[in-house]
Amino acid sequence: HNVVLFNGQGQNPEDIRRGVKSPGQVSRLVEREGLKYVYADVTGPTSRDFSRNYRHFLWVGSVILVLDDLRTHEAGKFQWLLHYEGKAEKRDNGFLVSNGSARAIVRTIFPEKLTVTEEEGLADHRPDVKVTYLSFSPSEETRRANFITAIIPLKQGKEDLPRLERLEGPEMIGVRVLEGEMITEVYLNLRADGRRMHVNSNNIIAGWETDAYLLAVTRPEKSHADNPDSAASYFVACGSYLRRNGSVVLDSLSKVYAAFSMGQPEMDVVLQGQPLIEASIRSTRKPETVSLNGEEIPVEYEKADKLVRLLLTP
Repeated sequence: HNVVLFNGQGQNPEDIRRGVKSPGQVSRLVEREGLKYVYADVTGPTSRDFSRNYRHFLWVGSVILVLDDLRTHEAGKFQWLLHYEGKAEKRDNGFLVSNGSARAIVRTIFPEKLTVTEEEGLADHRPDVKVTYLSFSPSEETRRANFITAIIPLKQGKEDLPRLERLEGPEMIGVRVLEGEMITEVYLNLRADGRRMHVNSNNIIAGWETDAYLLAVTRPEKSHADNPDSAASYFVACGSYLRRNGSVVLDSLSKVYAAFSMGQPEMDVVLQGQPLIEASIRSTRKPETVSLNGEEIPVEYEKADKLVRLLLTP
């Protein structure tokens, strides 16, 4: 399985037949044009070692980002596993995985220094066949780790890859994806990863004021990052507000998972969270139509605040 092991161990093998008291869950599935997001929590099945074991898949453009947020009860060795069909070849800053005509680049963004080893295991559904896989480990033992890994599927006849850049700041890590004429900046708010439960997760990340756990902003490459209205789309995971330079981009009475476009005259919003959500999203002028979770709703616009009001009911 392509999971993270701790001191060589994952879920207790006894669980296969006995089951677990606290099962894992996939609690969020978000999709809109140009973006897909999946959130999985497997802390329960691995709780003998982990107090936090979260995996996020964020697919933006042609790049799949895998973000692992991990914490254990004591310091030890983490191993990020890569099982694959076909073969894996070392390339600059990553590996080329190929199986027939299917190819993908796998590139680790965080941690910066990893030891890569080739391990041997048993083939899926073929216990008599041994296969090799890759293990990525931080150089030092630790109690917590954040892995960010990029998977880039390669299209036939297209070799120009998206460019990836590491992002680091006060209590934040992330990655910048440059593809074509668009830039997507993805930020993981480390204040929101459970380390500061006695206070809130408010942070200023590259000029963005937010309490979001995960933030992604997509904008044209030639646009100015300081202008929130230049963004083509936003994604917010577990956040209640997003502001920049005094402009409110998102405001909610509860924490939400939101993906939305800033395009006009149409606004497309995917919104998840509590059963009842009252939220507002910025628009410089009144949209002609607003789609909320795939359904067109009446447009409620406050011109003075430049906000579209949204109400999601059970």
